[in-house]
Amino acid sequence: MGKHAATHGIGLAGAGVFLWLDLPLPWLFGPLCSCLIAALLGARLTTVKILSDGMRTILGVAAGATVTLGFVMALPGLWGYIDFYPNHSSFQRCGRGLVFSNPLWL
Repeated sequence: MGKHAATHGIGLAGAGVFLWLDLPLPWLFGPLCSCLIAALLGARLTTVKILSDGMRTILGVAAGATVTLGFVMALPGLWGYIDFYPNHSSFQRCGRGLVFSNPLWL
């Protein structure tokens, strides 16, 4: 567990910064952002695989549980936001952008 202490410390520091700045979901986005920045700067992050897999499962269930009929009914009104990312990423360059830019395929 000692080799994971640096990664946990980076995550805890990120949560602390998000708490201090009063940003939303500090215990989720704080560690996410701080670990992302650390990894981009070249830090070697480690994880406990079974713990990581379990947490991702819990997060996935929590996110999936928020999908309600109201959310699904609101999706057509959000088409411009849903369409934005794939249209301006590698999908456009590999010829799949047409699929995402045409809402009639739904």
